[in-house]
Amino acid sequence: MKYSILHVVYSLEIGGLERVVVSLANRLDREAFQPSVCCIRRSGELAGNLAEPDRLSVIAHEGRYSADAAWRLYRLARDGRVDLIHSHNLPGLLYGFAAAKLRRLPLVHTQHGLILREDSALLNLVERRMSRSVDAYVCVSRQLEEEVRRRIRVRPDRLSVVYNGVELPEGGGPGRRGDRSTVVIGSVGRLAAVKNYDLLVRAFAKVLARFPNCRLELVGDGETRGELEGRIGELSLGGRVTLHGAQADVPRYLDRFDVFVLPSFSEGHSISLLEAFSRGAVCLASNVGGNGEIIEDGVNGFLFRSNDLDDLTGALVRIIERLDSPEMDRVRARGKETVRSRFSVDAMLSSYESLYRRLLAGNGTRR
Repeated sequence: MKYSILHVVYSLEIGGLERVVVSLANRLDREAFQPSVCCIRRSGELAGNLAEPDRLSVIAHEGRYSADAAWRLYRLARDGRVDLIHSHNLPGLLYGFAAAKLRRLPLVHTQHGLILREDSALLNLVERRMSRSVDAYVCVSRQLEEEVRRRIRVRPDRLSVVYNGVELPEGGGPGRRGDRSTVVIGSVGRLAAVKNYDLLVRAFAKVLARFPNCRLELVGDGETRGELEGRIGELSLGGRVTLHGAQADVPRYLDRFDVFVLPSFSEGHSISLLEAFSRGAVCLASNVGGNGEIIEDGVNGFLFRSNDLDDLTGALVRIIERLDSPEMDRVRARGKETVRSRFSVDAMLSSYESLYRRLLAGNGTRR
């Protein structure tokens, strides 16, 4: 017999959180666990990456909290004889919490990024109350753990860190690209204000004046796309910047990048950054959130001051000047080693499997 694990997530649209859920659904030990996924809003593009698509359920609810949607999730957990619910970020917690409590099931919650919202005191209160009642609260970085400890006040014995993990490509990835007729600067992420891609576009305009063989490519979509397109036009960058939109095959684009840039105002533990490491790009990120737990500045990548145009521009110039140097070869190699030794998908899976076993053994739900 196996334990049935239900992951509750807003959707499987393209993003780092969603790629973690797909990895958990596909790679958990099948001798011990049978994972399934429930999307609150819609399935999303990454649903096609699930190894067992028949294990996916969709509530198809969008908007304010719905008791009917919560009841449908409860019935899904009941009828599917679920043993443990694993919620992801606040939407997953809001709906997974009631089902877990009504069914008396262990509840694991993973917080992948920002917590609490300045525009909703009631939602913050609900999040605090629910978070303090979960059986295990997982953060994806030490920085986020400290924030949860301070702002949510989850019991220390229920709080832990599990770093996101990615797979190294077969053969170790492409490494240094041979063709330098064009230097490709790129990034992968939602086109949202928190990602601060406007800063990257403005920095790229300055870099282009010095290195006219550069291109900027952004993979992702979101609400700030129109603003970015306006900025690209304002700076006359139309022929040098490509917005690829949301793409399910992220590694194919990462293999094009010489330099990967993550300019976010806030980050939990970026899957895109880890994947860029694994594909052999030189990585540059704002010194916020979990980025500093991944990058050791000047060793396996580079950090710049958040929202500092001059610091980002200067860092890009220094990297491009040395792109083919032995120094950058060492940076690339250390980046891959960082993923292999600290942020592998196997290490992430092992941590979650151990957590599930501990909670399930204590809950007595083995059938």
